[in-house]
Amino acid sequence: MKNFTQKFIGLLALVFTMSFTANAQFTHTSQTTINDTSSSQSTDTNIDTTNSTDNNSSTDNTITITNPTIDQDDSIATQNMPLDLPQGWSMFGYTCIDSVDAMVGFSEITDKIEIVKDEWGLSYLPSWEFNAMGSLQFSEGYQIKMIEEVTDFQFCEAIVPEDGISQSDVDAVQDLLDAIIPEDGVTQADVDAAVAEVESNSTVTDSYHLMLIGDCLSGDGYACIQANNYGLNDLPYEFQACFNYQDNSMCEIAAEMYPEEMANYLGLTNYELDECGVPNGDNSSCTDECGVLNGDNSSCLDECGVPNGDNSTCSDECGVVNGDNSSCLDDCGVINGDNSTCLDCAGVVNGTSEDLGCGCGNPQAQEGYDCDGNEIELQIGDQHAGGIVFQINEDGTGLVADLQDLGDMNWFSAMDAAEDATSQGYDDWYLPSIDELELMYNTIGNGGPEGNIGGFGNNWYWSSSEYGSYYAWFVNFNNGDMIYFNKNSTDRVRVIRAF
Repeated sequence: MKNFTQKFIGLLALVFTMSFTANAQFTHTSQTTINDTSSSQSTDTNIDTTNSTDNNSSTDNTITITNPTIDQDDSIATQNMPLDLPQGWSMFGYTCIDSVDAMVGFSEITDKIEIVKDEWGLSYLPSWEFNAMGSLQFSEGYQIKMIEEVTDFQFCEAIVPEDGISQSDVDAVQDLLDAIIPEDGVTQADVDAAVAEVESNSTVTDSYHLMLIGDCLSGDGYACIQANNYGLNDLPYEFQACFNYQDNSMCEIAAEMYPEEMANYLGLTNYELDECGVPNGDNSSCTDECGVLNGDNSSCLDECGVPNGDNSTCSDECGVVNGDNSSCLDDCGVINGDNSTCLDCAGVVNGTSEDLGCGCGNPQAQEGYDCDGNEIELQIGDQHAGGIVFQINEDGTGLVADLQDLGDMNWFSAMDAAEDATSQGYDDWYLPSIDELELMYNTIGNGGPEGNIGGFGNNWYWSSSEYGSYYAWFVNFNNGDMIYFNKNSTDRVRVIRAF
């Protein structure tokens, strides 16, 4: 009966397409109205056999079926036959010769469609991009539920013979229609039988419903609420707690105690339980990472305890499982080393020989003398006493600048950094005065005879000389300018020491 109903609507739509004309006059002879029913509402279904006007503008859930006739003398013209799809449930017939995938055919109005179903109950759900019904087929009827009304929609243009559509063409289609309609017409009994057949088919085919049922049987309380399209009856307490209160723990208990009952209650009757207890499952939900049903992953653990592992998670840098890297240490204690990191100046691993400036193993020269004991005559720019000489006094004493800057900082931090400096093993460094800073620029900086041999940047350098409580002097080592500036500004620092 369900197949009959769908075929009836499809052929009726075909008759409409072939028989509507620009000036056609129709006589409504037998109009049948089928009220849409759902499982949650009453099944009030009736047939109206009175003559009525076109109800295409109505938005209620009714399906109007009209058998048209056409006057013999009216001309036949090729026309497009658009569909008016009201909000809610309705039915339509697909009249295009060529089949088309449902997703393609409805592509222009997918945002307005909730669901389309064919005669087998297979669905197209645009919001889920799910299409179980496949293609729309010529002369087939379909149910559709619209989110909002769509008018003047068409799948294709009408196809007519070159000589037009004659009354004989219409009569031929009418003969096909008469062949599937009982001699006494579509009666209330026919409609009741069709509705009863639909209501008796409790097998779930909707993909979203199946997904909710699967999630519910996995213990998801919210999914159970969504899948629960029907009121609760006299069911076990675990069911009540699961569905009414979204109690996840009770859902897990109910799914474990009554898996088949829960599946049946949710509308899934045509199924088989897999070994995990999941309807139509593939055993994946209780298969461990080793591929063992209801396993605990113990059958494929590597030596690190990782399923299907390669022992890399607990191997040391020597490649030893659960090792401590001791197996590949060199004599210097370096993993996979070559002993080069602990050689002394004589090439002995962990040796004690040092080069203090006068050759490997030789003592360091005394200050002011070379390695042969000769007195050194210092010159500006020589490296001596941990720095670069920029001042030599008559008594052989003088000043050296550190070999590198301490960085960029404000004046207060510069004073602290100079006091804490231990460059080249000396701890008596200090921040130069403005006069000492100027001398550095004119001897080993850009202002010196040999240029910037001190390696200064083209920056401002702090001096220790203050100008009141808030300012201090600094020198521009790019051009030798001297000014005072706020102590909180950030500038470069080079410390000095006396020898």
